[in-house]
Amino acid sequence: MDPADPQPDFGVVVTIVSGADSVRECLQALRHACAGRDVDIVVPVERERPDVAVLAAEFDEVRFLDIGPIDAEVSGDDPCAEHARYDIRRAAGLRRVRGRLIVMLEDHGIPSTDFFAAAENAWRRSDAGAIGGVVACDAGDGIRAAAWILDFSRHLPNARPGSSDVLTDVNVTFRKENIDAVAPTWRAGYHEPRVHAALAGRGGLLRDPAMRIAQRRPPMSAGAYLGERWRWGRHFGRGRDVGGTSVRIAAAVIAMVGSPAFGIRALVRAGFASRTLRAAPWVIVGAVAWGIGEAAGLLDARPERARQSFTDA
Repeated sequence: MDPADPQPDFGVVVTIVSGADSVRECLQALRHACAGRDVDIVVPVERERPDVAVLAAEFDEVRFLDIGPIDAEVSGDDPCAEHARYDIRRAAGLRRVRGRLIVMLEDHGIPSTDFFAAAENAWRRSDAGAIGGVVACDAGDGIRAAAWILDFSRHLPNARPGSSDVLTDVNVTFRKENIDAVAPTWRAGYHEPRVHAALAGRGGLLRDPAMRIAQRRPPMSAGAYLGERWRWGRHFGRGRDVGGTSVRIAAAVIAMVGSPAFGIRALVRAGFASRTLRAAPWVIVGAVAWGIGEAAGLLDARPERARQSFTDA
């Protein structure tokens, strides 16, 4: 596209998380949701993901951005590196996407058919720094529903509209001039707390439940689910700057003891639909796995790299 052309109505950044099949499903949903609108859809793809790049033949309206190889320091298998890859993809997409309003999604996030109308309506009456939506669950089994509850208990469809102190980076929108104004916070990688804090300073953060996506993750085994919870809990624990050894030990004990309470709180937020009841046992054991992982991370004597990712806001 010629940079001198008028900006499209929307720009959409789709971040690869689950892989090619999920990217395809997300783009098919976007194709229907943005029919008749001027939308620039970009998918940042590093050289190591040719399985996604080949989808360009199916979606000629989508720009698959070659972002080259990702630095070796963030190409490992630990949770810090995994999250860093997501953040680098988001930042690469934001640098290149065009549009008056920018939308950020992940590949396993399926936008509702009225998503863009809802976003237009939300921004028509707001000067917020960012407006986020909610995340429904598009999975029938208890494990994936449990992961959804634990990850998005603050962003479920029953969340209240209005001002919010936190938004999710899997369903968030902003005016192009606002995200460009805080570019120093995301150019190296889109770390959600840091970027959203900067956007909050430009008019606050709002949540609008009419902006709805459905999470459609690939199936997970019990082992994969519990391993994921443990890894991300450890990642979070390593990133917490809580002080010396004795304080870390105390925080680790609290993390393990409090993890069931966290799971119960997430269930209460989700309500008591039949899906929630099916997920309940998995929510509790997943929360416990997270708590054990967080405790392990807190006790890690070398948390510098992960800590930096959480505290450089």
